Formats: sequence, C-alpha cells, structure tokens
Amino acid sequence: MKKKAFSLFELILVIILIGIVYSLVLGKITSRKNIHINNIKDLKATLLHRGLKKLIVYDKCTKTIPNTINPNIFKNIEVYNLINNNIEKIEFNPIKIKDNIYDVCLKFEIFNNRSSSSFIIKKDKNYYVFHPYFRQTKVFDNIEDATDDLTNKKEKEIYINENI
Repeated sequence: MKKKAFSLFELILVIILIGIVYSLVLGKITSRKNIHINNIKDLKATLLHRGLKKLIVYDKCTKTIPNTINPNIFKNIEVYNLINNNIEKIEFNPIKIKDNIYDVCLKFEIFNNRSSSSFIIKKDKNYYVFHPYFRQTKVFDNIEDATDDLTNKKEKEIYINENI
C-alpha cells in the first residue's frame, strides 16, 4: 500500500498563496478604518504612526483628506504662523475636487525627513504649537507663550545668559 502525501514544494506553494491572500484581505480591512485623533495635540504623532504624509481639512472644516480621519476635532480652528516676528493667520490655498472648489482650513504635511509643517493652531481656548522637527506638540493658554515657544525665545535667552 502506497501512502499519498504532499511534496515539500506543494506545501510551500500553499503557504505562500495563503500568505498573499491574507495580506491582501488584511490590507483592505485596515486601510479603511477610521483614524481616531483624540485631540489636536495627537495630530502629528498619529500621522507619523500611520505613515501618512499629508492631512487636508476643507469645506468649512467638515471634510478631510484622507477621508478616514474624523473632521470633528478640527471644527472652529484658526491657524497662525510667525511672519517677520508677527503672528498672522494663515490662509491656505483652496483645493479643487471633482469640479468643486473648497476653502482649506488646515494643510498639515510630514516630509521625507520626518519634519513637518510648523504653525500654531488655536482651538477653543488653547494654542497648539507644531514644531517643524522632532519636538512634541505643546499646548498653551495664551498666544504669547505659544509664539515664544515656536521661536524658542526662552531657550535663546537662557543660552545668551549662560554665555555672558
């Protein structure tokens, strides 16, 4: 009586096929999940963790690109930047989607070197400072402290005082 069995090649082929099918199905399931951002302070870390390069919030802060991010956290935000040592509100360029033009509330980018857009976001009574490099997002309750942090004013003063 001769035993029938699978050859090693057939077993490896089946395992590879199962792996490919599994990765395709799992990839489609995870890519459609909504990305939950607890608060604006978590924005940069969440985008970095998910490997996303860009976030655009548009149409009166009610829609996002990618559309897997819940836009509710961005309602009533104002975005500021320092221009010639003056704090100024940023007006982003509108975007065109399917022949419709929308105003943009926020455009946040993470670049290949893991640096990011740099500005201050005002939400309710808090000011969130996004630094371009590896510093964590900080939260302040007034615009003066936020601008000082964005320009590293206090750190510069400490450096100057130590070197006098």
